[in-house]
Order: sequence, then C-alpha cells, then structure tokens
Amino acid sequence: MTVFIGTSGWAYREWHGVFYPPGLPAEQQLAHYVTHFTAVEINGTAYRTPSGDMVRRWRDTMPRGFIAALKLPHSITHFHRLHDCRALLEDFAISAWQLGDHLGPLLAQLPASFAPDHVRLRDFLADARAAMGDPRWPLVIEFRHPGWFDERTAEILRRAHATWCVADMPVCPVAGLPSEGPVLYLRRHGTAGGYRGSYSDAALRADADLLCAWSARGADAFIFFNNTADGAAIDDARRLQDLVTSCLEQPGPAGDRPSGARA
Repeated sequence: MTVFIGTSGWAYREWHGVFYPPGLPAEQQLAHYVTHFTAVEINGTAYRTPSGDMVRRWRDTMPRGFIAALKLPHSITHFHRLHDCRALLEDFAISAWQLGDHLGPLLAQLPASFAPDHVRLRDFLADARAAMGDPRWPLVIEFRHPGWFDERTAEILRRAHATWCVADMPVCPVAGLPSEGPVLYLRRHGTAGGYRGSYSDAALRADADLLCAWSARGADAFIFFNNTADGAAIDDARRLQDLVTSCLEQPGPAGDRPSGARA
C-alpha cells in the first residue's frame, strides 16, 4: 500500500520565505503545499467544523492521490469527552465527505486529563462508525493519558477497525506500536518542546523503516510532522521522503516493490 508524508497544517507565518515564496497570498498556500507532499493533517478542524464550501475548495486544490487527515473537533474530544456526541459527529461527517477521494483518516486527539473510560470509548467508536456511514473508515485515537495503553483498549480498537496514534509526546510515551490496524499513523511533535526541534537522521531512518514495513504488509502508513513552530516540519518531511523513496526502491524478498507504495 502507500506511505503518506506531510505536516500538521500548512498555514504558518514562520513558513513565509522559508517554504512559501515571499508575498504568496494565504489562499494560494495549499496549492503550493500539495506540489511538495502527498498528505496533510488538518488541525484547524479541531477548532471548528469547516463549511462545505471551504472543504470543497480544499478538495479542488488537491491533486489525484493526495490525502487529507482531519482532526475531530474539540467539542467532541475535549468538551463532550466522547460522550453523547452523535449529532456532532454527523455534522462533521457531512463536511468531511465533501473531500471525496481525498478524505483520509479521522484523528481524535484526547486531552491528557482524559483517563481511561473503556465503555465510553467503545460507544464513541460505534457512534463514529454510524456517522461516517462506513464501518471500515480508518479512525485514529491519540491518547495523552498513559493509562489507555492496555490490552482492553487495544481490543476495543481492533473490534472497531480503529487504531491508536503513535506520537512522541514526552508527557505520554506510547507504550508500543499497535500490532494491527487499518493504518499506521505517526505524529512527530518535535524534539525541543513547544512544537520545535528537528529530528536526527537516525530517528528519521527508523521512521522510514517502520513506514515501509507497514506498507509492505499491505497497510497505508501516515506520518505528520507537527514541529511547525520553527519550520522544522518542512525539512524533516522532505528528508523523510528521500529516505522512504530509497527504502521502497529496494527489492523485497521476492524482488517486488510493495503495491502502490510511494512517498
């Protein structure tokens, strides 16, 4: 399957003159971004559900094969804390589906104060499935409380065709990779705190090996760099693209390249 590499969002003042040409209008930034990367994680949807017109403008800017992952609104994850939010999920799904073939995984980022409540997680995933109208659409949960990483959580996610996000937040180190799931989903928040700091060659090489291994298993693999505050995300994503391209070009045991793999 395919490896998708991008950043968490694209509209950052610090990127002008570094990634975007000086003076590039805001409405042209996405068009520039999609010529460099294969995916984007849209963080802005966490703060408000975008209008259908806005989502269709994004869709019309994206080339064939480009994927956008969407973060669920904080009204669902932080305020309702996954409880009794079926109507909110349905409203979000209506907007999300306007992306058409560009729609990728949905990410639910939970606050660090959200301790394990397995029944609530199970019910939320059932509601999300019903709202999306697709029992196998990839759903990803970023847990920020360490108590979530247990076998009961893993079993609930497996049954719901969902997975946990592999992130590198110091306050909540992920207790291992998911053994299976609809996708592999990595988030890289930076090495220096405050969403800053570049990754070493060794760290990026390890991520490249992991992404390629999942692709070879037949699963789509996503990674998004959220170290956006100092522009490091752009350079890290580009460096990783080169490593993944090199990895995928090497023949496997049968001399075959994973089907559909690209960076």
